[in-house]
Amino acid sequence: MATVTHQISSQPVPHYYLVELTNPAVLDGEDTATIAQQQQEFLAHVASIGIPMIERARFKLLFNGFSVKLPINATENADRIANAPMVRNVFPLMVYERPKIPVQAPDDVSIQQQQQTQQESLAGLPPLLSQVHDQTGVSTLHAKNITGRNIRIGIIDTGIDYRHPAFGSCRRIGDLPPCRVAYGYDFVGNGAPAFDVDGPTQLIGADVGGVGDDPMDCSGHGTHVAGIAAASLTPKLVGVAPDALIGAYKVFGCTGGATSDAIIQAMEKAHSDGIDVVNLSIGGGSTWPGVPEARAAAALARSGVIVIAAQGNDGADGLLMSSSPGVASNVISVGATETNYFLGGLLSVSTMPSQRIQWAGSVNPPILNATITLAYEPKSMCSDADMGQNNSIHKNKLVLVRRGVCTVANKAKKIQKMGGVGLVLWNSQPDLFKFALNLDESSIPVFGVSGIDGQLLHDQIVAANYTAQVVFHGNLSAFPNPSGGQVAEFSSFGPSKYQCSPSASRLLLCQYSPLHPLGPDLTIKPNIGAPGALILSSFLSSKGSYAVLSGTSMASPYSAGVSALLASRAKSLNQSTPNIKSTLESTSNTIANASIVRQGAGSINAVASFSATAIISPTLINLGDEASTRHSRTVQVNMTSIASYPITYQINHQPMPAISASQDPWMLPALTNDSYHVSVTIAPSRIEVLPNSTRSVDIEFRLPHDGNSNTTWYYGGFITYTPVDSNRSNTRLHSTYLGLSKNASTLPVFPSNGSSPRMIRQSTTNNNNNLNNNNDKETIPFTSTSSTTPPLQSTLPKKINFRDSVYTISMVFLRPAREASVYMVPYDNPTQGRLVDRLKWIGRSSAKRVSRSVVWDGIGARVHRAYKLVIKVVKAGDGDCHAGGVHDEWSSEWLNVTSVGDPLDF
Repeated sequence: MATVTHQISSQPVPHYYLVELTNPAVLDGEDTATIAQQQQEFLAHVASIGIPMIERARFKLLFNGFSVKLPINATENADRIANAPMVRNVFPLMVYERPKIPVQAPDDVSIQQQQQTQQESLAGLPPLLSQVHDQTGVSTLHAKNITGRNIRIGIIDTGIDYRHPAFGSCRRIGDLPPCRVAYGYDFVGNGAPAFDVDGPTQLIGADVGGVGDDPMDCSGHGTHVAGIAAASLTPKLVGVAPDALIGAYKVFGCTGGATSDAIIQAMEKAHSDGIDVVNLSIGGGSTWPGVPEARAAAALARSGVIVIAAQGNDGADGLLMSSSPGVASNVISVGATETNYFLGGLLSVSTMPSQRIQWAGSVNPPILNATITLAYEPKSMCSDADMGQNNSIHKNKLVLVRRGVCTVANKAKKIQKMGGVGLVLWNSQPDLFKFALNLDESSIPVFGVSGIDGQLLHDQIVAANYTAQVVFHGNLSAFPNPSGGQVAEFSSFGPSKYQCSPSASRLLLCQYSPLHPLGPDLTIKPNIGAPGALILSSFLSSKGSYAVLSGTSMASPYSAGVSALLASRAKSLNQSTPNIKSTLESTSNTIANASIVRQGAGSINAVASFSATAIISPTLINLGDEASTRHSRTVQVNMTSIASYPITYQINHQPMPAISASQDPWMLPALTNDSYHVSVTIAPSRIEVLPNSTRSVDIEFRLPHDGNSNTTWYYGGFITYTPVDSNRSNTRLHSTYLGLSKNASTLPVFPSNGSSPRMIRQSTTNNNNNLNNNNDKETIPFTSTSSTTPPLQSTLPKKINFRDSVYTISMVFLRPAREASVYMVPYDNPTQGRLVDRLKWIGRSSAKRVSRSVVWDGIGARVHRAYKLVIKVVKAGDGDCHAGGVHDEWSSEWLNVTSVGDPLDF
């Protein structure tokens, strides 16, 4: 029995699990003695039923349970553990992919030259983070001496280069001032988590370098993140909260990923250290809020810590790509917006040396000092076939390619494989294409040019018989960006997945039995946006000290810094901080022409967050799907005054574009509809709120009647609260709503064209991947309807041979699924199925998350007997899947087992 995961940002570690017990954790109200007693009962129970288990870590504060290794019969023993009376859930231990820092030059450019050129290029730039502060209003707060004093910000990441002058040139963690990295711990050491299947267990941090109190960064990502939140190096680099103290919690080593249990340990340590704001520029894990790391983050937030997490950089992959731990409902998930500048410069072509062409691009400056031959590639450069047979045709050339068909990153990777040293992206529109690649997308520079200039360059290449050369003029510079404030192209779409009840037990153990519908709850994610494109911040002292990076990893610490400023004010006034999340959401700048699944509540506005005159509850209104709304739903919104004088508000509805939920979610650009709006009735539509009082407003949402439409829409918008007297207050507040126009259970999990699920034969003796003796097919498809009457044994067309083959069931998920179980069903008893394997907490597939797979190895099958494989998928819901859940069922045709590799009968 085996589960194989392909090309996803996190993956389960074979044989390793997180076990959650039934009692709450300490921060959810349970006492430590009761937890300790239950944990001992669990260990005794496992020993009594004879399950070999190695304890890896133990949790009490945020999560009551264990991280364990099951060295033999892992899947079966995990199921047995899940049935223990004191166990709530068993989860696979996940490894999060490490943040990737782009290579700054082709391989033939030396590291020394690369770093020197980068430093020279960045030295010519203005203090870009200060420009971002002007954009968000943080500069105004700094001018009022609001700098995050007496606040502690925890950075859970790759560690921090605490010797950097931006953090006070610390000699060690907790050094005397001016050192500001006062707290921290290394949970992993400098190596990668090395998980073995058969040998001794690999404990947290037991890799090269060891764990301990020295969370020195060897990657740069955590140092960059920390600089955005809290650097203090006037005037070159001033973070959002330059007087805050910093905690460095290292969960990534120098290589490899971060395990979910290490992330939970880091959150528990941050709480113990008294951290006020925790930043997790980590994403790409499970897209479900019920997984342990998301649950732990939610518990940390409930305790009063402000928890901020990156939304993710999967914007090119379309809808439903929010990732853990940001998917937790009370965690602030942050998407990225464009800054008010873009980086670029000027170039000329040898056939027209006096004419300057403007380019916008990624930060990869070594190429700027060279004169380079310019080539043109007519293909889209989106597939391996586009590269042809000659992979060196563009060696040492700058290559002009048209924009479109696939992402910029895909094109850059193909050009790099063909020897190119840079990509010139010819825009499909007349204007200049301004963009920011996220961290892992390209290791060669990309230069965007306008559609007009792209045509000009193409014509000059042809006129020069493909010998034209490009010369770059001047240094990398910052230019005004007309797209400033818009959602960055790479920022992941929401919404979050459907919530799962934290009180439901054994969510992961759905049996082979009928299931019944449950109501989904669509959660608005991201919560807010913040500048995350082309952010200049601190970097490793050994690698240039400064770098410009892009990603929601950069937007998240910016929001953490603003949260620290708000927390600092609250602490100075002896106030609590539970309203910071709602304040950020209600005072953000709404983004024109962006759907709610793209922008959340809008882009952060630091000044407005300090001048808010009321607390809105709820700030995020999750209307659910049509089954939840039933065409009409009324929500009560409360406004609690925090002003010292009466304020009258005019309340209005501001609809935003709807976005299709019917099309394949990775199809971009997504189909939008500017006219699909819900009708909203507000009563009363104008209210006066007195000091220290609360007023309520009833808001009725009514779905339009479009029964003939085949499209399901994510619709959304804002309910705005505008002070009537601008002399008393000019800060407009808002609530954000989101819903689905039809029943979520009608949306398919698998593609309707029959391309998935499918089964592929994998020979254990040769490379033959055909499925039968005639070698006339490579796959067996599954269908959503299946025959219940078995055919005659002699007429079964597919012969299954397990002596020299195994069979892989590959599944491409259009939408998230809580669970997918594969059963082997015998023809003479089709109501009973033997479990082959089970996948849990599944995110949707995309270009990066291609498929999830289960191996059918024939264990338990009997020779000369017919079977079919049945896949049961729990799609969405709230509750225990034993009691029911929305599901899809897919079946293979009947299969004739001709040989088995195991003597067991079933």
